[in-house]
Amino acid sequence: MEGMTLDHRQLLPTNVKPMHYSLIIKPDFMTFTYPGRVAINLDVLEESNEISLHTLDLQIQSVSLAVTDSAFDTQAPSNIK
Repeated sequence: MEGMTLDHRQLLPTNVKPMHYSLIIKPDFMTFTYPGRVAINLDVLEESNEISLHTLDLQIQSVSLAVTDSAFDTQAPSNIK
C-alpha cells in the first residue's frame, strides 16, 4: 500500500495503526546524536506484507516483530528500506 501525499507531507498507509510508543533516548551532546530504542504497539487493520514508518535521518540497527494475536501468520522482517 503506497503512502499518500498531502501538501508537502508524506502520509503513512492506513493498513497499520500505531496505538502506543515506548521510547528510550540517550542524547549525546558532544556528537549531536541520540541513540535509543523504540517499541511501537500496532493494530493491523488489514492484511499486509509490509509496515511503513517515518525514518528520515535515522540509522536503524535492528528490527524485531512480536505478534500477540495468533490469528495472524507472520514472518520475521527480511527487508528494511
